[in-house]
Amino acid sequence: MHVTKIASVNLILVSSTLTDLDSSLRREENSCHIHSQHGLSRSSVMPKATQFTLSHEDRPGMLAHTAKVLGAANVNILACLTTTSAGEGVTHLIVDNADRAKKALASAGLSYTETDVLQVELRNIPGALGEFASKLAEKDINITLGYQTAAKSSKKASVVLAVSNLDQAADIR
Repeated sequence: MHVTKIASVNLILVSSTLTDLDSSLRREENSCHIHSQHGLSRSSVMPKATQFTLSHEDRPGMLAHTAKVLGAANVNILACLTTTSAGEGVTHLIVDNADRAKKALASAGLSYTETDVLQVELRNIPGALGEFASKLAEKDINITLGYQTAAKSSKKASVVLAVSNLDQAADIR
């Protein structure tokens, strides 16, 4: 098993919340959020999370195996992206308990890398992600990886973006 902590790739976890269209402050889930007319809602405290990246064969059952290993350890998968190319697969995971995930993956002999991520919130309305991505571009912050998930009727969505300058991206309002 091989575990690598990645410091040169930065990720931002973006999640959306539907709220009033004014620039007001409100309390939600014990965090203060700032809302703008275009859907940006930024937490004043951005909790860090860990993204696990696993490389594996491109064959049926690989995601099932990983998900079952984590589930058996009572680790919930919050976001997931699996891609394949030329017979190889890569799975990116955000989980609710990084320490338990590390132990479970190690016990199962699954190799992974870790990358720190930050969580911010966007309203789940058309254009919110575009506005946020534009603000990154205005600061010359490159997005090198992105994925999003939301239930169709959900007021929240999660977007994970790998960015070239995490500290600067975290300050964007």
